[in-house]
Amino acid sequence: MVSFWKNTEDLYGKCSISLMKSFNLFPRVGWVKGDTVTSEEATQEILKLRKHIDVLNEQMDEYEQQLGIKSRAYAQGKELVSLKGHYDMTDPNTSHYRRAIKVKDAEIAVSISWVEVIAFALPSITSLPSEKQLRNTLGRLFRDCLPPELHASLQPCSVEHVRLSEDSYNTVKIQLLALGYAELIDDEKSAKRKAVWSLTKSGLRQMYQTHAQPAEHSTTLDSATLHK
Repeated sequence: MVSFWKNTEDLYGKCSISLMKSFNLFPRVGWVKGDTVTSEEATQEILKLRKHIDVLNEQMDEYEQQLGIKSRAYAQGKELVSLKGHYDMTDPNTSHYRRAIKVKDAEIAVSISWVEVIAFALPSITSLPSEKQLRNTLGRLFRDCLPPELHASLQPCSVEHVRLSEDSYNTVKIQLLALGYAELIDDEKSAKRKAVWSLTKSGLRQMYQTHAQPAEHSTTLDSATLHK
């Protein structure tokens, strides 16, 4: 508890050694100015404000997604995307499908704009399709985009059962998710809870803007006329 010293130099050395031992054995945060000390109330207020900021940031992200602000970073207009797939060439004069197939799993690729893909896909998602169903639906779009020269070169045979490749479907899938127009949710009717597609509010708004017929102001009825 105490230490004895003989002269000034001895006192200086023993104090230095004692201080170093204290620093190592009992470390402290150190000395700060009185006007910089944060009170307990101030600390709690800062934590409360930080939590409030986190909540506001989450709400902002949700609002941005609903308004489609984030979707501006991803292609959704006239930008072209190359889609690949397969088709069967069939003979229309043969009734049995398997016998009618002349060429199976022929490869084909087309370039189509994202605005066309999105405009075609969104109405199909309103029925909560599975991934397989949406992929088959996109196959119909793929068939419509095949060049007329291909159909002409295959006559009298025709192109049937057009389907997207897995990579091309995933390309469309990722784009829809990135744009925030659709999402995959659990199918409540399925025992295995498989995922089905569902439109978001932003996707519904985009579909209405693309497909709904705008009202003509010249023929708009006022409320009095409607009540009549």
